[in-house]
Amino acid sequence: MAGWDYDQARRVARWPLRELLLAFLEHMRDRAVEAYRWDVLTWAVLEPHRKEESRGKPPKVPDILKKG
Repeated sequence: MAGWDYDQARRVARWPLRELLLAFLEHMRDRAVEAYRWDVLTWAVLEPHRKEESRGKPPKVPDILKKG
């Protein structure tokens, strides 16, 4: 949660566990969104240029981004 910032790490170490875990979950969601967007963009750019028999399905939405 603090990245490579030592001062921020000291502050984060004082957070309640629940707040730390919720912040970590949000961080993981942000990373999953970024990775998924990149995967979809790459698929969308390359898919029209592939041969018909080698075409694939679009990337699946990561579980962490699904509601429910």
